[in-house]
Amino acid sequence: MKRSLVIFYLLFLFGGICAQSNEGSTFWCGFMEHRDIGNNQMVAMIASKTNTTGKISLPLQNWSQNFTVAANDVALITLPASAEVRGSESITSNGILIETNDLVSVYIHQYANYRSDASLVLPVEAVGDEYYVLAYEGIRQQNVDYPSSFLVVAMEDDTEVRIRLSAFTDLNRSPGDEVTITLQAGETYQVQGRNASDDLTGSFLEGNKPFALYAGTRWSQVPVSCGTRDNLMEQMYPTRTYGKQFAAIPNANMDFDVYRMLALEDNTLIQVDDGFNSSQIVLNAGEWREFERSTAAFITADKPIQVAQYIVGQNCSGHFIGDPSMMLLNSVEQTRDTVTIFNSSLENITQNFINVLVRTVDIPFVYLDGQLMVSQGAQFNTFSANPEYSYASFQVSAGAHTIITDGCGVIVSAYGYGDAESYAYSGGASFRAINSVPIPDGSCLSDTMIFDSQLSPQRFLVEWDLGDGTRASGVKVKHKYQEVGNYDITAQITDMCLDIQNTATKTINITLKQALEAGPDQFLCEGDLLQLEAAFLEEAQYFWEGPDGFNIQGQQPQVNSVNPNQSGTYTIVGNVDGCETFPSTTEVLIYPTPQPNLGRDTLVCDDDPSFSQMLEAGSFAAYRWHDNSTSSNFIATSAGQFSVTITDEFGCTASDSLTLTRECPTRIYVPTVFSPNGDEINDEFGILGTDINSVRLLIYDRWGNKVFEGNTLEETWDGQFRGSLAPAGVYLWKAEISGTRINGDKFTEIENGSVTLIR
Repeated sequence: MKRSLVIFYLLFLFGGICAQSNEGSTFWCGFMEHRDIGNNQMVAMIASKTNTTGKISLPLQNWSQNFTVAANDVALITLPASAEVRGSESITSNGILIETNDLVSVYIHQYANYRSDASLVLPVEAVGDEYYVLAYEGIRQQNVDYPSSFLVVAMEDDTEVRIRLSAFTDLNRSPGDEVTITLQAGETYQVQGRNASDDLTGSFLEGNKPFALYAGTRWSQVPVSCGTRDNLMEQMYPTRTYGKQFAAIPNANMDFDVYRMLALEDNTLIQVDDGFNSSQIVLNAGEWREFERSTAAFITADKPIQVAQYIVGQNCSGHFIGDPSMMLLNSVEQTRDTVTIFNSSLENITQNFINVLVRTVDIPFVYLDGQLMVSQGAQFNTFSANPEYSYASFQVSAGAHTIITDGCGVIVSAYGYGDAESYAYSGGASFRAINSVPIPDGSCLSDTMIFDSQLSPQRFLVEWDLGDGTRASGVKVKHKYQEVGNYDITAQITDMCLDIQNTATKTINITLKQALEAGPDQFLCEGDLLQLEAAFLEEAQYFWEGPDGFNIQGQQPQVNSVNPNQSGTYTIVGNVDGCETFPSTTEVLIYPTPQPNLGRDTLVCDDDPSFSQMLEAGSFAAYRWHDNSTSSNFIATSAGQFSVTITDEFGCTASDSLTLTRECPTRIYVPTVFSPNGDEINDEFGILGTDINSVRLLIYDRWGNKVFEGNTLEETWDGQFRGSLAPAGVYLWKAEISGTRINGDKFTEIENGSVTLIR
């Protein structure tokens, strides 16, 4: 009997909270180098089931944009051209951060000139620290290679990533080479194949912290013999989410699809079965195999694998629109009750589809946008190789769509075709750590250990063998060990809805609690480097806490440019195989920077030989002036620049400086007589004085004719007019003079008078 949607929603809200999914509130992503460098569009598509707001940013590029998403709608944000990562094997600052106030689903689309692909974006909770790359071979055209690529996006500071390459790279690294990079939050690192034929599929990446990974090609033909091309882009899934059962669902209207399978472990047996033909292959860790299929098939493996599906080029598809695109398939084990996807119309996409995988018995209970799919004309087909499951390929309009089931969940993918472009990505899934149940490393003797599978008890049954003869049931159990030693833990996980079993094992270490000694107390000045220290313990991890919300990992972490708010007690706790040490503390006192004060810059008149001005910085332990004198004050006897560096009683230093600018009152003297006879005595007439800023002098004869004009103090009248000697007599002068008054005020005045020229 069909359950009501109200009951389903309650189960979803309260029963599914343990599972990771593609919904979240914090996401990191990035865009790889496109076929059309610098001439492509990069769009983030943010879908939500509720009204919400958020911000998208390039944190290391000082770019951000706020946005609002309405319930059951999508926000489209175009990123700046600087978001595109260019080049190979260098650290760049192109990480994109998306933060929202409520749960959303995020997709990205990159397109230009008939070249288009899109990807699901995983929230930070669903990314991991270990990946294999699934990409494709690039192409070469007009002597230009458009290679296979992958892109690392760091989410946390000091993320160290070790990369083992599967092909030659642009910087001439070879298959099997390893490179280790350290990235800060928001930094990115792109790797491109050396040539178009250098396929980076099978490259392995492992980090000390979770990071996001994208892979694809700048431009590609799928299959390689098909002459139509497109860029490929997809976010990689962490290895802990790999599964053992996958459904290969044909994309709508295509003659065939291309698939790639990649193994996580050695000697992985994989079977591909469409109900009529069955094939098997054995792959080792990182190895992959490509195949083509025109019908639905079921893929099973005895160990975890990952599968990618590729839309083929239109020259080979039989549909005559669309071009290559790739998506990673979600394993059957990753079904989810509610999935929100977005079908894009960007870059001339004209046909949109969704593929839905569901248990056959649950077909009557699958809803698309609030209505039963079967009532909307969806035709479900049962897998011949596994009748327990069925699928439908259903054409939809562009925009956000929500698929709901109150059965055992669905797997959904979204894709679309245009005239010469396409996109594809898997929609919602749980992204549970199927093959990596988080078993702790160990604990202290007699401490209570918690074994938490982080799975929903409504759906999963977990049977624990705790290695000391104890067995327990439950998604979360507690246990105390009574003896020091190693214990082999086994967790048998049963998906009660899908009737699928997985096993996780790990050896843990039970040890005695150890002592740990922190470094000595420290006394620092504001702005100094704080170097914390703790004694070395074999195989230990170190966790520090301190004032002002401080927390950091490491045996000897550093804190740059400290301030007095960071004064206080710093506590260190070590962890050896899950057993915490006794805490240890160190006291840190940070003295504020002293504040010497010579006063404000000022104007002085140092004409008087007895001029002096005492400069004082305040009361401190020691002084060093600009001339290396060390007295507590300095006597300035002229204008100039002065500085002092002081040291306070705690040994902290600071400096201050002062400028005394010469500014004396203007004094003016104008002669009444001059005799330009060449005896070098009173031969020229002009405005005389001191501290005159500017002067303009005009001289007229008795009839009002201007006989001289000067615009500087240096320009004076030599008693000539138009090249001849001016006659003796009385002349009138007028001067515009600028200067400074005795109180320091500036002035400009007109002065006039007469002067007698004597021959």
